Amino acid sequence: MKKAKGAKRAERGFSLIESMIAAAVFTIGSLGLLGMLVSSSQGMAVSERMTHGTVLARQKLSELTRLPYDSIATGAETTNIDAEGAAQGDLGSEANSDGWFARTWTVSQPDTTIDFKLVRVDVKWRDKALKIERQVSMSSGKSRQ
Repeated sequence: MKKAKGAKRAERGFSLIESMIAAAVFTIGSLGLLGMLVSSSQGMAVSERMTHGTVLARQKLSELTRLPYDSIATGAETTNIDAEGAAQGDLGSEANSDGWFARTWTVSQPDTTIDFKLVRVDVKWRDKALKIERQVSMSSGKSRQ
């Protein structure tokens, strides 16, 4: 029994064209994965900054609300700090804005007939990758006990 010519040729392996098509498909798939990797790392950086901003706001809010009622003066204050809470320069300076946060807190007494103070903390920072300003805000109340 003789083998057909087509069957013998198919047993030799892949042709050059088949190998090139496989390499092209692999390359396109790899480039797609690379794009997802870059996007993922940018998302992680944004998350990290959001976490730092939230922690800085929560720390200051806790610090202010732990004080006795009479020790919390009404008013506002802003400080420029890094992620660890160390004081820094001007947030508005483009060269120095990476990694810096502007933390503002205000204490107000909405109704002077009751012993209640409203404490609000805002933390702002520049997102250089997206070229926008981001903000986290937290507030709490303090009453005389």
